[in-house]
Amino acid sequence: MSESVNRAVNVAISAQNLQFKTSLQLALTQLHDWLSADGDLGQLDLAFGSNWDRKLGLQLIQAWSQGDRLPEIEIVESNQINGGNGAFDSTNNRIYISRDLLDFQQQPDLFTTVFLEELGHYFDSLVNQQDSTGDEGAIFARLIQRKQISSGELASFKQENDRTQVSIDGRIHSLELNTTYGNITIDGSLADWMTVDRLDSMANGTAQTGYELYGKYNANNYLFAVKSAQ
Repeated sequence: MSESVNRAVNVAISAQNLQFKTSLQLALTQLHDWLSADGDLGQLDLAFGSNWDRKLGLQLIQAWSQGDRLPEIEIVESNQINGGNGAFDSTNNRIYISRDLLDFQQQPDLFTTVFLEELGHYFDSLVNQQDSTGDEGAIFARLIQRKQISSGELASFKQENDRTQVSIDGRIHSLELNTTYGNITIDGSLADWMTVDRLDSMANGTAQTGYELYGKYNANNYLFAVKSAQ
């Protein structure tokens, strides 16, 4: 692991937390693999539009895949970032990671996805003159991990407002946030919801044309999702 990776992690994590460093290295390896296998910067237009600085973007991804030029990482309690898994603050170029993500045995891949999403927000702040529409970090993470994005999911990501205000160390920060409850990601996508979770039905007259209502108990919360055709 490079010295730069160690510097980024050691902002808030002790050197003995090798699991954290291993997961961070996995995220950087996925960046390297995407660059080697695909490396098609045009794909990233889905996240960042068509006017972002491709030359700088390529330099950043190349550096990050080697563990260089990374933003600082700070571990915080989940309630400090409004229950989120991770967040990015463009005012200090810092990624905040929830301490809950250190429970790797339950969700070993979650840290990698969350970190790549927040890295995508950092990327956007450097290569674009203004914040891209929607949740560009989530789109960036899926592209780097080579996951399919349906047209419906892409539309949901583009409509999402992932900004929130939090207080950390007595200061107000405006962050771009990643949130999950159990295995449900609050990202504007219905990917985590199944037909059996649907609450309304045309058959019994509880459904409204153009809408779908879902609900289920997860991670000590009862969650709802609504899909609109409009």
